[in-house]
Amino acid sequence: MNENTNTLLIAVDTQKKNSLFNSLESITELKDLASTAKLHVIDTITQARKSPHNALYIGTGKVEEIKILIKDLDIKIIVADDELTPSQHKNLEKHFEIKIMDRTSLILAIFAQRAATYEAKLQVELAQLQYLKPRLTNMWQHLSRTAGGIGTKGPGETQLETDKRLVDDRIKILKRKLTKVAQSRRESRKSRLKKDIMVGSIIGYTNAGKSTLLNTLANDSTLVEDQLFATLDPTTRQINTSSGEKLIISDTVGFIQKLPTQLINSFKATLEEVVESDFLIHVIDCNDKKLFEKIITVNKILEDLSAAHIPILYIFNKADLISDIVELKIKLNEYQPQCFISASLNFGIESFFKEVSNLLSSFKKEHTFVIGYDRMDIVNILHEQSAVSSINYTDVITIKTLINHVLINKIMGMMDA
Repeated sequence: MNENTNTLLIAVDTQKKNSLFNSLESITELKDLASTAKLHVIDTITQARKSPHNALYIGTGKVEEIKILIKDLDIKIIVADDELTPSQHKNLEKHFEIKIMDRTSLILAIFAQRAATYEAKLQVELAQLQYLKPRLTNMWQHLSRTAGGIGTKGPGETQLETDKRLVDDRIKILKRKLTKVAQSRRESRKSRLKKDIMVGSIIGYTNAGKSTLLNTLANDSTLVEDQLFATLDPTTRQINTSSGEKLIISDTVGFIQKLPTQLINSFKATLEEVVESDFLIHVIDCNDKKLFEKIITVNKILEDLSAAHIPILYIFNKADLISDIVELKIKLNEYQPQCFISASLNFGIESFFKEVSNLLSSFKKEHTFVIGYDRMDIVNILHEQSAVSSINYTDVITIKTLINHVLINKIMGMMDA
């Protein structure tokens, strides 16, 4: 998209009391999305209504008002803050005669811009086609009226049937390819799970500082931008804690309110990194005025992924920007265990490692291993990764240890291999 493309944002404020984000906050986020997509936002229009207009999303009076703005401000694109129905989209384009987008298509466009790997490109294309399919009818409706009589098919109708078939065929191909990618990812995860290393995933609202934290922990330089959805693919790194524990940490795609269903479905293979993690690191921008609502948004998505049972460490990032950190800690006391850091300034990282160690200690239990002399590698692992209380050498090696129960299964898997 062109940065010089004058863009108008429109939103309907239903004033629902149970909504986590009001219309102003929602359209502010939409403005950030538009900026990420390199659109030049000229103005925003919000209309208070009990519900969006069935045919036009906004009311007819507001449509006439916007027509004047389009001419006066040379508007080229209008973006709606909600997902438009196919008929709403068609009617708005008919009235305004310029390009119409909605929140979903804007997010899809951003994902398409940022998809760099084979898997991400497949996921984005699938999401785009799933979004496009129900809108094909309106795209070709103008042609269906240009020719054809009773009992015959106009060129638009014929083209519509062809396009629907092509889209369906392409969706099937993409799903097959993504299934293979998902199988490959599962095999990779299985190999990681067989190792004597705990696996964690960094989750959180987009732009909270997840990639910055992983870079700091791994002394790495993964792409970090002050934009929404700077990274799409999970980035996995092995790190060592200050207490000597080895961990595998994955950064995942950022969450956002009104995240399109198509994207959640398309990115399920990526989100499995979260579901199959031993623990989660929830990164939150503690300088964000809506941090409580965003915590709720992320936790709701975890519920949707059936991952709410996984232990979570709450990391409140950008603590250097807070004037009264004590007061904020009191307000956030319910989110435990927690740690306040500044990933960009490398502040609080030792406290982070301490909290991670404390979280992992809750996994520990006493266990006795009986090991053959041909598996001294496992004996070494137990010395490195657990607290050995006793070791007895007979015809076999019997080791009593305090060990993370997740590692027990992994080590038993190594012994069976």
